[in-house]
Amino acid sequence: MKPADSLEATAAATAVQVLLLVVFLLLSQLSKRSNSAFITEGALAALMGLAAGTLVLVFQSRLPHAAVKDLTVFDASAFLIYLLPPVIFHAGLGMEKRLFFGNLKTILSMGIVGTVISFIIITSVLFAFTEFHMMRLQDCLALGAIFSATDSVATLQVSTILGVCVPLVGDQ
Repeated sequence: MKPADSLEATAAATAVQVLLLVVFLLLSQLSKRSNSAFITEGALAALMGLAAGTLVLVFQSRLPHAAVKDLTVFDASAFLIYLLPPVIFHAGLGMEKRLFFGNLKTILSMGIVGTVISFIIITSVLFAFTEFHMMRLQDCLALGAIFSATDSVATLQVSTILGVCVPLVGDQ
């Protein structure tokens, strides 16, 4: 592959990603204005990713191989360097400090104690009910850690959407 082909593939992949970002921003604004309880920003991003990935895989024979690779291979270093810090900074800067510190005991108890209890229960159930112990204890511990951490985030998002708890972030 010539360097010019690689450059073209990278440019095409970047253009597709920017286009997806613009479409996502427009659709998320429309969903906020319609006050839809079914389509959250996370669900919208997941649906757009699923649709874009499906389109790339369907039309991969017509696209340059390098562009398909750029679009379908997850680059962890790019995620950690370019995408994660703005999300963390936005969440930190948009948080209402009075509400956060007023609910700090509840946040810590649900975040730490609840996650540890969930981890213990999930790991124990996985290890106890895995038929013939097909999974090692290390596998059960890893799955318990993943499921217990994910469960807390999903619970907070659903309870915020349903209006059960007051959001700590000001722009929601």
